[in-house]
Amino acid sequence: MKNTTTENSDSNQNHMVQQERKILLLKDLLDRISAHAAGLEKKLGGIEEETDSLRRSAEYWEHEATQLRMALNELYNSRSWKITLPIRLFSRLIRWLFRLPSRAMRRPGRKDRAFGTGQNPDSSSIKQNRVRQKNRNRTEPTELSPRETEIYNELRQVIDKKRTGTDADNN
Repeated sequence: MKNTTTENSDSNQNHMVQQERKILLLKDLLDRISAHAAGLEKKLGGIEEETDSLRRSAEYWEHEATQLRMALNELYNSRSWKITLPIRLFSRLIRWLFRLPSRAMRRPGRKDRAFGTGQNPDSSSIKQNRVRQKNRNRTEPTELSPRETEIYNELRQVIDKKRTGTDADNN
């Protein structure tokens, strides 16, 4: 009987030692998790600060963009901008005309394709070829402001209307 009580006490002691080890391991794990959580909270605080800084920066640049748009609109609506419109358009036309010979030199041998094939061209095929060439050879301006693009598109529409009107008159 003593053996069984000794064995029971030994097994109880082993069980208690195992339980104490588990408790120590769990405390160690809890300490590591707490330290990790503190590190994550610190990172979160830094991220929140950075987010706030970026939000303030975005608000600043949005305000700057609004101010610049308003200043640009004031300029476009000013009397001097409206008065100088013909001068600006004329200078663009002159620059375009001066560039015309260099553009023509880049495309030697431009002919209506219908004539080069030996076909007997009728007026509709010649007109179609002209329209294709105009669309192919049209050089679009780059790096224009929105207002300049608007003016360019208006001028192009007027020129296209005049061309179609003169083409209709010629046929």
